[in-house]
Amino acid sequence: VAEKPAIHIQDGSWIDTRDSSADPTWYHWHLPFGVWEGQRYNYNQYYGEDLGAKVDWHNNTFQFQVSLEKGFHFLERNYALLQAALNYAKTAEEVFLRRNPKHWAPNASIDSEITFAGNQLNPHMYTFPIKGQAVLPELAWYFLLPAMDSGFGYYDENTDDHVKPTLSFNQSLYFSKRYLEGKKAQDLTGPSIWWPQRYPYNPGSVNKSKAEGWATLYANRKFALYTYVFDVNEVKTVNFKIRRRQEKRLELGEKGYDLYDPVDGNKWLTYSAKIRKLNADMNGVGWQNNQNRKVMDAVPAKEIGDLYYAYFDEFSDELIDYYVEASDMRGNLSRSDIQHAYVGTGFYKQDENGKWIEADAGRAGQSPFIN
Repeated sequence: VAEKPAIHIQDGSWIDTRDSSADPTWYHWHLPFGVWEGQRYNYNQYYGEDLGAKVDWHNNTFQFQVSLEKGFHFLERNYALLQAALNYAKTAEEVFLRRNPKHWAPNASIDSEITFAGNQLNPHMYTFPIKGQAVLPELAWYFLLPAMDSGFGYYDENTDDHVKPTLSFNQSLYFSKRYLEGKKAQDLTGPSIWWPQRYPYNPGSVNKSKAEGWATLYANRKFALYTYVFDVNEVKTVNFKIRRRQEKRLELGEKGYDLYDPVDGNKWLTYSAKIRKLNADMNGVGWQNNQNRKVMDAVPAKEIGDLYYAYFDEFSDELIDYYVEASDMRGNLSRSDIQHAYVGTGFYKQDENGKWIEADAGRAGQSPFIN
């Protein structure tokens, strides 16, 4: 190994996921809300629309078309459900520990091996609770943690795996809501924010993945940032923050990209988010009357975060940083981690072999969205 090795770690799933091998977006487990080609007829009937098939520049049909406004995906809803149960559990924990400043702290060597110092919930109780000893916030975490088992996303084709997280969320909410009865005014916890997503993954450039149904999207400059947000005391504001970079690439060892307030002088631009209330679609949509919907009807969810999103088309051939900032009705604030993306030009030309390549001018790319 070199004295100062540079190791690049590529985002992506493992290689045996059938339809998204090594995909940096992990699209086997979650897709942006959209419509499969096989659902297009039912979608049109339900909304009274005339959504047609979409083909790429090689005459291949997009088997999946993205619509943040009306689309749906039965696995993607789990990440919206997660924000609700997570925020209730975090808020219950925060309120409880302020009211009980000497609840539990590690005092044995084995305790120090599994947790940090200071007052906290008892990790032994939310991994193996004892009846009569575990407090309500500990029970909320005990039932929430299994919902985040990746197996429920991976083996989603089984009869009911996609609603097993719902079962855990509902059980967790039973205890966290019980504890927070009459205590919501004591909330100092900011909204829960799902890791901010973007579509297409390569804005202004070429995309070919499960999210396009394996057609080739030569995208124009339009792209979306989206997330799911929930707060016990209701969400007040959600904004997307974007910072334009003067440089064209991330430099190894440079930390400013991941800082909210670096000293390099680059300023954050603020964009208000649109909202899609998901409560009506919490347990499926009317145009997906299939086995997945029937199972969701049998195990209905109790709470869900809403979809927040915004479209952008003013960036071209440049590097951007972005994150999500959200506040609740009590003024509590949360920030997501900072993400990075390179936005292409959105134009293409053919080389001497007829292959379409990104260019400064030429043929304009296709819109990534239904609407």
